[in-house]
Amino acid sequence: MKKLTILIIATLFITLYTSCFSSTKKVQKEATTVVEVDDKTAMKNVLSKLTEAKELGDQPLVLDGETIPIFAPNASRVKGMDVMTYLTSEKYKIRYFKNKEGDLKALAFRDATAEEIASTLEKRALKQQQKKEKEQPLIPFEVTDLLGNKYNLETLKGKVVAINFWFIACAPCRKEIPELNELVHKYKDQEVVFLGFAEDDAASLNAFLKKKEFIYQQIPDSKKYAAESKVKSFPTHLIIDQNGKVVFNVSGYSATTVKSLDREIGALLK
Repeated sequence: MKKLTILIIATLFITLYTSCFSSTKKVQKEATTVVEVDDKTAMKNVLSKLTEAKELGDQPLVLDGETIPIFAPNASRVKGMDVMTYLTSEKYKIRYFKNKEGDLKALAFRDATAEEIASTLEKRALKQQQKKEKEQPLIPFEVTDLLGNKYNLETLKGKVVAINFWFIACAPCRKEIPELNELVHKYKDQEVVFLGFAEDDAASLNAFLKKKEFIYQQIPDSKKYAAESKVKSFPTHLIIDQNGKVVFNVSGYSATTVKSLDREIGALLK
């Protein structure tokens, strides 16, 4: 799962847009000592033995909710993909708890204040604006989807194009599929084309799509084009304007990704 590893270690500490995190032998060893904690009393017992720290520091860790206890604002445990939902939402702030030796032993989310939410959204908007100023024209391609339809920059000229780089084994990629399908339905009668550049082969894609609907037009065997496009984490989304220019891109899973795609597409259609 080399690709998934790359995805996981991406960017929590660089941006709020992905899921992150490498592990160490030390952390893996400690994983066997984690006790199930599910109620407020248990949460208080865990945190009472620790000291809250202002920052994470350089300690590598696995934020899966299992290796280190992670708590929601209501004191329930947060695990698996739900951790990313909290991490990437502007509605929550994370708190770090360490032992006397300075080792991270627990995390707890709290509700963000109105001022903090506004600040986070402002910073995200600024980052996206800075990205737009650096955008380059889309790298040319000649591709065929699973239905035999052919696409290139010339045939797509005059249309808004939403591209999703993904692969089947990517859990964050799969998680956002239902929302992406809703986006396709919303713009089905407008000049918008949704293309899924999947790294999987056609047979694997067809087998997957029989079990899970994903109504982007799927392009199989797209690993080479993803590399040419300098895609380093998954999922990655691009929005292309009517002149073939990349006007928006975002990488990694975020609870706000599809809303951002919707906003960019709507702006181009005005």
